[in-house]
Formats: sequence, C-alpha cells, structure tokens
Amino acid sequence: MSDTVIPFYQWNTPGVFLPAREDCPINTSRDFYSEKSLVLHTHDFLEIAIIADGSGYYATPTEEFPIQRGDVFLIPQGCVHRYYPPKSMLVYNILLRNTEVLQSFPELLTEPALRCFLDLEPRFRKHHNFQYHLRLSEDDLQILVDYWQLMTKENYNRGPHYLTIMWSLLRCFLAQLCRFYSDLNKDTENELMRMAETLKYIDTHFGEPIFCTELAKRYGKSPKFFTLDFRRATGKTPREYLLHFRLEKAREMLRETTLTAKEISARCGFCEPCYFTQRFTKQYKMSPTAFRKTITNA
Repeated sequence: MSDTVIPFYQWNTPGVFLPAREDCPINTSRDFYSEKSLVLHTHDFLEIAIIADGSGYYATPTEEFPIQRGDVFLIPQGCVHRYYPPKSMLVYNILLRNTEVLQSFPELLTEPALRCFLDLEPRFRKHHNFQYHLRLSEDDLQILVDYWQLMTKENYNRGPHYLTIMWSLLRCFLAQLCRFYSDLNKDTENELMRMAETLKYIDTHFGEPIFCTELAKRYGKSPKFFTLDFRRATGKTPREYLLHFRLEKAREMLRETTLTAKEISARCGFCEPCYFTQRFTKQYKMSPTAFRKTITNA
C-alpha cells in the first residue's frame, strides 16, 4: 500500500466528469462496470453513490463490503476506495464540492436520519460492518434515480434558472434520503440513530441543565458505555461536546444579537457569567466583550 500510487481526482478533473461551473458546487456522474475492477483512488469532494443496478463490492485498503442494487451511501472527501469485481454494476453519483455545500440545508442537517447518513454511518462503517447503510426498495430507489436524472439534465443543459433548480433538486434529494433512512430504521435497534437523536437533544436543549446520566438513559446504555460510544462518534466526551456547543452558540449570539454577555450566558446554559467568560476566553483567546468589539469594528 505504501508504495502504491493512489490516483487523486480533483473537482474539475478534465475528462472525468461534466465540467463543473464555478458557481455550482453540485455535479453528477455515471459509472458502469463490467467484470473490471476499479483501482483504488480518492478525491477532494463528497460522493453520494446510488447502486442503480447489479452487484459487487465497495472496498477500502483495509475492508470490503458487498453492495447491490438499491444501496445508497456516502463516500467522504479523502476516502481511499474502489469497486470490485462486479459482474455488472451501474452506479449513479451525486458529487458535492465540499462539506460546506451541506451547510445550506441547516433544517435537514439537524435531523438524526440525515446526520446518520452523512456523518455517523461513514465513520462507523468498519466498526458496524456496513450494517446501517441505506438499502432501498424498488420504488424508493426509483425516486432517487429520478432526482439524479433531473440534476444530470439540468447540469448538462444549464438553461435559465439552472442554479436555482440544482439547489432545489439537491434539497429535495437530501430530504428524501432523510425520510428513507428514518423509515428504514424506525423499527430497528440502530445505535447510530440513537446517537444522532442524543446529539439532537443536546443541540436543542443546550440552554437547559443536561447531565451525562440523563443522556445515557435516553441512549439506552450505562454512563460508562455511553461515554465510550459518544467519544467514538464525536471525538469528545459528552461534557466536552456540550461545552463546545454552548460556546459556539454563545459566539453566534454575540455576533448576531444585541443581548448582553450576561443574558447570553444564561441562555446558553452557563450558571455563572464569570464561568462563561472564563471558558469563552480560554476557547477563543478573547473575552466575550472583546469578541463583540471585533464584530462591531469590522
């Protein structure tokens, strides 16, 4: 592996994808494989793969997973991967230039189902042996294929209002993904969905007292094992995550409202304004008052 040259594809690699417009970070591609293995490669964009027909394997340098018609999954930026050895497999891809594209849909990103699809499932893919990926029925698969075809048509013709239509189609596509993933896992013991629901609870109740024992109970495990799972999912302990989230919300309020630092401290769940100031200063290397002055003077 260390001596192997891994092909790296950039967003505008000539001859590989339809040339992308600078003002549109959305693209599509179509790959057909017939008894030929695709070499290991990587790229600097996100790829949502829709297995439209056939079967084969999705592989990284360390593991491989069987895939078939109806499977839908995310390939993150920088992920080394390939498909092999399909007897015959058709893959439709929706390409997103970077993760910032997804920030245009905040109302969807807070949904546990989409959080699972975009973040938790790829992160835990090896740990869970790909068992929580999305596998669609024939009717549901056709809905996503239809959106892919509409996006591809718009991307090729680039007629009037092309950019608005592309963004609207992507929003609908992601909303359908959210619905399908939620419906698929509502009657199963999906650890990823439970974790995503726990994260949403923190995100929507950050101004209230939140305790690890309460979160563990909602998650369905002891505090010890909940904390281990939480750290694997976020890279932080529940306390670290909550503190970081509260500070980020406080910084947002300082930037976008006229509330005082004391009022923001209370709204973000800090019991004492002085503790808020201390943690904010440590995190951002300036006090809340100093941060607001940088916004005012900008």
